[in-house]
Amino acid sequence: MSNELKPCPFCGGTKLHETSNGVENMFLECEECGADGPAEMTRAKMIAAWNRRAPQAQGALPDLSLRSPALPELPKPDTHCYDEDTRTDVWSHSAEQMHAYAKQYAAAIRAQQYTDSE
Repeated sequence: MSNELKPCPFCGGTKLHETSNGVENMFLECEECGADGPAEMTRAKMIAAWNRRAPQAQGALPDLSLRSPALPELPKPDTHCYDEDTRTDVWSHSAEQMHAYAKQYAAAIRAQQYTDSE
């Protein structure tokens, strides 16, 4: 089994470090994008698991910044309260408001995906 590490399958990065979950398992983490590999009991298995993952094709992850104009704007907060700790008035979004926004957001993403695939 080779100890040579392949680049990160997500970003192609080569700055990798070994880390542990504090129990018995260890895994590799990419310092460039934060991706981590499967946790394994031995260093050899950890390296093999990291190297086994298929690299992503260039551009495989969608550039959501290009889609931003099509997404709905976050509504103004509808819930008011007084924060005792900071002694300030605080406005926030209610659960109902965020649920409605999430539905609009998901619909906008679905509509954009159909547009992109045509």
